[in-house]
Formats: sequence, structure tokens, C-alpha cells
Amino acid sequence: MQAFAGINGGTADAVGLQLQDVSFALAMMREHLDTASAATARSWTALHAQAGSASFDGVDGLTIEVSSVDVQVNQADVNGQVVDLAATPIDVATGPGRSETLDFAGADGALLRASGAFEIDAFGFFQASGNLALEKRSSALAIADNPATPADEAATVNVDLLTLGGSGLNAFVGVGGGTDAAMGLAVGGVDFALVMASEAGLGVGVTPRSWSSLQATAQSVALVGIEGVTISADTLSVQVNNAATDGTVIDYATQGLTVPTGPSDTLALDMDGSEGALLRASGHLTLDVLGFVQADGDFAIEK
Repeated sequence: MQAFAGINGGTADAVGLQLQDVSFALAMMREHLDTASAATARSWTALHAQAGSASFDGVDGLTIEVSSVDVQVNQADVNGQVVDLAATPIDVATGPGRSETLDFAGADGALLRASGAFEIDAFGFFQASGNLALEKRSSALAIADNPATPADEAATVNVDLLTLGGSGLNAFVGVGGGTDAAMGLAVGGVDFALVMASEAGLGVGVTPRSWSSLQATAQSVALVGIEGVTISADTLSVQVNNAATDGTVIDYATQGLTVPTGPSDTLALDMDGSEGALLRASGHLTLDVLGFVQADGDFAIEK
């Protein structure tokens, strides 16, 4: 099966993803009530789709190629409850002699996840390749007070989560990428997890708190194409834990969070909430400027 996701599909002005070798299983479920019941029947939707490959069309100079695309959806009812398909899997026929099993775990809550391996070239200036995963779901996370304020016992809050993760990424920013004339910044072996959380289940008129976090590592960072100047870094690590408006942060040391970073890869966030709002980068740096200035050693910067 082939599919298109975007705008102006089927025309010369189409902009979006062309999907190839698509297979999917969709289940729409509705609660069965007694005929005498006055209650409103609840309903649920679950979807698992896969595509062998995808390409982006419609923007000159922007090339995106995606393979092994995987999409998982488990939608909640009006009460926020989901079907636990891990306990009661559903086999969906997808063609003659073929079927797909829906088995999403109810413990993951409402789920919307897409992942795949990608290659991107944006106008010859930015190139990247590796695995990516985007996920939206509900969860409960531990939070900790800002250490500058009187400490209270750590609390757990219900949140709506949006995460973006990547693994094994290699990227280049500059000009002439992929050629002998390349000039810019090359980054290799990047794993990262970005978390955006918003407080859920609040009453009408209550402003939800929100938090964001980033944890990333890179095996190498190098400046290329500038003769006489060498800058490189290895074992680069970045940690960001932004506070909500009340100064609280997510405490991943008390209750960890694992973020999908590709079709089969994950990264576990482990930042300690007792450190408060955090912005930290560290690694090993080597510098040589025209053979006149050299420096080599570990570095760390923290706010």
C-alpha cells in the first residue's frame, strides 16, 4: 500500500511525506451497555502502522528520506482511560493470510508515537542521519522543590508528555557537506532525549505548570575545513532541567523516565531534582590554532 501525508495530495503542488510499503491495523472499540442503561457508551481507538520507506516532496532544496517508519496510537476515552491491549491483545487481519497484533500496554496511558531512521539535507547547509522517535502520552512524574526555597517532601504529579529522542545521529552544519570542500561543524554519535511536560487533570481556570528537560551525549565534535585551526571535543555531555514557574523541577533520580530514541532504542533521564534548575555541559576539548596556541583537557560549564 502507498500513502501520502501532507497538503495538496494528488496534485503538482503536493507538500508532505510520500509513504511506501504501508501496512496498518486499526481497531475502533465501543463499550457495550445494557439496553436499560442511561449511561453514554465510551469508545477507544488503537492504531499500529508501518511503512518501509518515506520521502518528503514539495520544497526545493529540502530532502528527507525515512525508512522503517513505525506509528503507534492508543487513544483514551472521555475519562482518560485506555484499553490495556497488553493484557487483551487484538489480532487485526491486514490481508489474505496476514494479520497485525495490537498489544499496547495500558500503563503507558494515552499514546501517540512515531519513529524511524532518517536522512535529511536542508538546502546544502545542514545534513543529518540517524534514528528519531516522537511520542505523546500521559504519565506521572516526581518533582522536587528549588533548593533555594524551604524543602518539602517530593511530590508526584500527573502530566501530559511530549518527547523527542534521537540515537546514533551524525550531523554536519556548514557548506560543502559530504564533499572534500566541506567547511563547518561535524558532530558524531549523538544520543538525545527532549522532554516537554505539562501538568494534567487540573480544575477549570487553574493554570498548569510546565517543565522541560534535555539530556544529550556526543562522541565527537569537530571543526572541519578551516586550515590551521583545529577544534575537537569528545565525550560531550549536555544536561538541561528547566523549572516551572514555581521553581520546581522534575526529579528523575527519584522516578526515572525512559524516552524512545528510535524504532528500538531508548535513553533514560537521570538528573537529580535536588540540584534544582540545571544547565550543564562537559567533555574533553582539544584546540590548536595555527600551531601557535594549543590546549587539551577536560571542561565543564554550568549555570
